Amino acid sequence: MIKQMNQTVQWINTQIKEEEWAIVALSGGPDSALLLEVTCAAAKLCGFSVMAAHLNHGLREEADQEEEDLRKYCEARKIPFQSKRVACATYAKNHHLTLEEAGRNLRYGFFNSLLATHPGWILTGHHRNDQAETILFHLFRGTGARGLRGIPAIESPIMRPLFNWKRTEILMACRENKIAFFVDKSNESKVFTRNWIRHELIPSLENRFDEGVVDRIVETSELIAQDDDYLQSLAEQAFHNAAVREANGIALNRELLVRLEAPILSRVIFLALEKQFGSRKDVTRRQIQQAMELIKTGQSGSQFQFSKDRGFLIGSQAIYWGVGEMAESFSIPLNIPGETRVPGGVVLSEWRKVREESIDSFTIEIDYDKIKGELFWRTKQSGDWFVLPRQMGRKKLKRFWIDEKIPQYQRISWPLLADDDRVLWIAGRRKCVENPAGGARLLRISWRSFEGGHHEEGY
Repeated sequence: MIKQMNQTVQWINTQIKEEEWAIVALSGGPDSALLLEVTCAAAKLCGFSVMAAHLNHGLREEADQEEEDLRKYCEARKIPFQSKRVACATYAKNHHLTLEEAGRNLRYGFFNSLLATHPGWILTGHHRNDQAETILFHLFRGTGARGLRGIPAIESPIMRPLFNWKRTEILMACRENKIAFFVDKSNESKVFTRNWIRHELIPSLENRFDEGVVDRIVETSELIAQDDDYLQSLAEQAFHNAAVREANGIALNRELLVRLEAPILSRVIFLALEKQFGSRKDVTRRQIQQAMELIKTGQSGSQFQFSKDRGFLIGSQAIYWGVGEMAESFSIPLNIPGETRVPGGVVLSEWRKVREESIDSFTIEIDYDKIKGELFWRTKQSGDWFVLPRQMGRKKLKRFWIDEKIPQYQRISWPLLADDDRVLWIAGRRKCVENPAGGARLLRISWRSFEGGHHEEGY
């Protein structure tokens, strides 16, 4: 055990700089107790600072006493100690989480708050058995290669120095070096799936095969990780080749995506989710399969939702992320004269006596006597058309979008001025009325946007 402890001390020294902090997650169990011991030994050689951090989950009667004992132990060794008490069960209920999920969220929230004032690393006591348990847990829940690759030794700002230790080796090292630790009785309860895997499944596998089962599970995950890294590198290159950053989202070249094999395309979809929405959480395998099928065969204008706020829009040439799925249609009657609040801005209408010779592209003047019914500020509707100038007939709005190469996601939310019969103005883009003649009842309409979007002035 001395040789293994020395190797771990040297490994820590290669990772932590002298000016950094090592915040050791100290639960009081054997793994965290050994971790604190080897980290302090490494700090003596390297010179970095060590802090012990303990979260009291408020789940066991003895938790308060354990917290106090850990505090006294660290004070005696002159190790800075920080602790926090939380109501884990209440947090889990309020956030609809399991106790395991709630505890993990609370722990890392606490550890990260310490990092904010003590920059460096969070050190946890995860070991080889934890790795095997995690892989099996993910396997039974259903996962891809990412879940089967297990827990990495370094996942900044988290470091796991005991990643090569087995549980039996940790217990042996604690006994040989007289390192005191607590026994958490809740870890014996087989109500929790991870505990059942630890106390029932893995021992059964070891009895059926041999005690090398844990090592072979971890070694297999390492091979899967290598393959996953390679496929991920191909996916990142494919994403780079296909992606164009738009004002409000990401556009992916559809022709390039259609040619991708499933293992690469699925990873490109995950990359788009992470880059556009910041998370791939709770996306199911079935959703990924459906998304891939839609990308390959879906009609232009189709949309796909992974969740309420995450989805994409199929265009004729591109897949639009973070844009089309958030667009909402609207049809708002204008106040005449007056101000009308519209999505993203305001429309002003006023009577004028004299035409203005030069007006910007966000203002239009119309002969109000030629209006049929009401005036509406709205998005596109099926069958929309507008009049061509100089008695040249009329044109479908759909053909205009195509001719002008307006992307699908912009068409969905582009504001139009229309009456009961036709489109009068493709706002900021094309005026579809003749200039009012002298003596006409002149109505000036101006559009001012507040939030930015399609063009410089604002939509």
